[in-house]
Amino acid sequence: MSDVDRNKSHEQEGEVVDGEVVAEFPSETLMHLPTVPDEDEALSAAQVSPDDRVDVGRRQFVVRLLAGGVAALALGGGAAILYNNSRRREPTVLILPNGSALEMDEGAMDVAALIERISELEYELASVTAERDQLISDMSQADAELEDLRVRLEEAQTLNDLWQSLDSVGLDSLLNSALQVVAGALSGVSSVAALLQTGLETGQAALNSFVEALPGPQEGIRWLGGQVEALADALEWLAEQVQEAVEPVEPFTTMIAEFVLWVLDRLPFGAGARARAGMEAMQDVINRLPDLIAGINDDVLVPLADWFGENERRNLFGILLDPITEHVIDPATDILKEIANLEDAYQAQLSGPVQQALEQRAAIRSQIQEAQARMGWRA
Repeated sequence: MSDVDRNKSHEQEGEVVDGEVVAEFPSETLMHLPTVPDEDEALSAAQVSPDDRVDVGRRQFVVRLLAGGVAALALGGGAAILYNNSRRREPTVLILPNGSALEMDEGAMDVAALIERISELEYELASVTAERDQLISDMSQADAELEDLRVRLEEAQTLNDLWQSLDSVGLDSLLNSALQVVAGALSGVSSVAALLQTGLETGQAALNSFVEALPGPQEGIRWLGGQVEALADALEWLAEQVQEAVEPVEPFTTMIAEFVLWVLDRLPFGAGARARAGMEAMQDVINRLPDLIAGINDDVLVPLADWFGENERRNLFGILLDPITEHVIDPATDILKEIANLEDAYQAQLSGPVQQALEQRAAIRSQIQEAQARMGWRA
């Protein structure tokens, strides 16, 4: 006989092969299901892939939740069938979940207490179902938040890679090299400025010495002008005296020559012959005096009078000393001061702060690399 026929025959005789008959009543029959494999054993027997091991706690929770819901649903459904059949007075077979215990007296079972218990189980089922639904909703929300955090983590990793690429450009080394180049150039400028400062000091000292020596030449020019003027007056007086002895003739040299001849002709006893040479030499000297006076006035006194005079636009101060001081020495001194200020500002406002910032960046870069190594990020 097959198992199916055997089960049918036992059912016809009022016996249960797959379960245990707990009690029989005129309108219903209570049965106890055989023991099923425990859910922990089923989970341990299942093959779990390495990728799913991380979420085993959550999966066990979901499996237990679903198993409990199914059990509660089966119990509630069976209770509903029992209650409905009791009202219809029809025979009913009640199947209890695995592990459920039913206390019964040796006599008849209290159906009203059983129905009350069924109501309590239905309430507990509704409560467990609501709790399960809330937990599923919370789990879905947690999964969404986890996915959002994963996306944000990937974006942070991308941003970190961009910052790493920006830092890898080598701006710090370029800036450090530029600072060294500028420092070298400033050092060279400072050396040239020192030489220029020495030259300016030497030139200024020479100008001061020249200015201090100017009063001497000025007095000499004044004296020479007075002497030339006195000599010109004397020649003019001489010409007037000669004109009284000889006929007035022009030019002055001819008049002097006539006067010399007039004097020689009037010397007694042949003295004119002996005095001729002296008179001719005197004539030659006297003839040169007008040109000498004119040359001293035009070529010496007039230019020197302008250079050593009081007119500030034409004297040495106006045409030489003041322009050198105003347009050479003073601007050069100002440039030297600016160079010194530039070097100080470079050290105080650029080189020093930038070097300090570069050192801080190097320390922070080292800390970032250590953190990346701990986090397993690409350094």
